[in-house]
Amino acid sequence: MLCPVIAREYFGNEVYALHFSLEAFSFRPGQYIMAGPAGMGHLREYSLASAPGSGEGRILFRRIPQGLVTPVLAELKAGDSLEIRGPFGDFLLPEAGRKGRILFAATGTGIAPFTSLVHISSEPEKQPDYTLLHGVRFAMEDYLHGDFSSGRLILCVSRGDAPSGTFSGRVTGYLRANPDFLNSFDTIYACGNSDMIYELFSLARKTGFRREQLKAEIYF
Repeated sequence: MLCPVIAREYFGNEVYALHFSLEAFSFRPGQYIMAGPAGMGHLREYSLASAPGSGEGRILFRRIPQGLVTPVLAELKAGDSLEIRGPFGDFLLPEAGRKGRILFAATGTGIAPFTSLVHISSEPEKQPDYTLLHGVRFAMEDYLHGDFSSGRLILCVSRGDAPSGTFSGRVTGYLRANPDFLNSFDTIYACGNSDMIYELFSLARKTGFRREQLKAEIYF
């Protein structure tokens, strides 16, 4: 499927968002697509960072200078075509999961699927009751934070200065500094690098979480 590019957004530190038309395409919040420049013949996996039914798709990616696909994606402009396939994946919020408190934990561009999950319904009473921990290297990497409700996001900055209202350290460092924090949640959804996810789930299991309460999407 070919989709016209609407806009390219640059956040700094080689991170981009690509907006594209997504008419007549059905997906569930949390799913991903295979995407790449039209005609290139190479597609990569990207979580959809947009609300279903909006008519617009968005992917978030980091440009890898030696990569095959991301340097070309980073040069696409309005009017160019993006090839996509999908949707795929089961990083989904089940009906039962919406009724309890949910911890979303992300590192870097792993924040992408959560921007979709928080728009699971247009009805306020069906929106997830969540808190998002977002781990980044530098405070300027607060991309897509405008998609989340005020007071529901905690930014964890592992390098450089951590501004007021943020935590200086990694996501798992925040959890170790606040040992009772996990007790407030019924389920955990984690997306990002494997080290964060493995350590987070280890802490969660020690707190009493069962396997079925933990959901992961690993970014490589």
